[in-house]
Amino acid sequence: MRPWSREPAAFPNAWLFNRTTRSLTLTQEGRELHERTLRLLAEREAIEQAAVSARSEPAGILKVTAPLPIGIHLIAPALPAFRKRFPKLSIDLRLGDHFVDLVGEGVDVAIRAGVDTSDAVAAVMVAGRGVGITPYVAASYVKRGELVPLLTEFVEPRSTITALWPQSRRSSPNVKAFVAHLTKVFAAYAADK
Repeated sequence: MRPWSREPAAFPNAWLFNRTTRSLTLTQEGRELHERTLRLLAEREAIEQAAVSARSEPAGILKVTAPLPIGIHLIAPALPAFRKRFPKLSIDLRLGDHFVDLVGEGVDVAIRAGVDTSDAVAAVMVAGRGVGITPYVAASYVKRGELVPLLTEFVEPRSTITALWPQSRRSSPNVKAFVAHLTKVFAAYAADK
């Protein structure tokens, strides 16, 4: 092994890894340095979160992802009231039906809906005796009397809405304010159903 590959400039007197033609492994010094670096990075994250938590008012940009129907019919209509209450906080709302890597994509809050796959609802759909539609899309039409719910005796609660956020954002005032606001929005929606 060439000396320069085992002795990086930052650590000229320590061998951090062993490399062969088939493997690359950390030395004991390399493992210790890696563990210490991970602890330091975690401490850095904790310091950043403490600084963010010290802010009394949410501010900056909050990246939110949600399924398209929930985003259009529940979240988007609730944003003006939220922005009025927290004018220093901008919302970057990303709508789509794909799962995202919260940490990898820098998302602060992910809204997800899980569909109920109960046997009764599935049997109705498979038999062709009903029409399926997302309740978030139809709710305003039903409320105005433009649509009528069908097969209500077979329908169970279809989904649970959850808000997820990375562990590193747990004390963020931005996340706390947004999740509290959505909790009220979703509770009002459930009460109107």
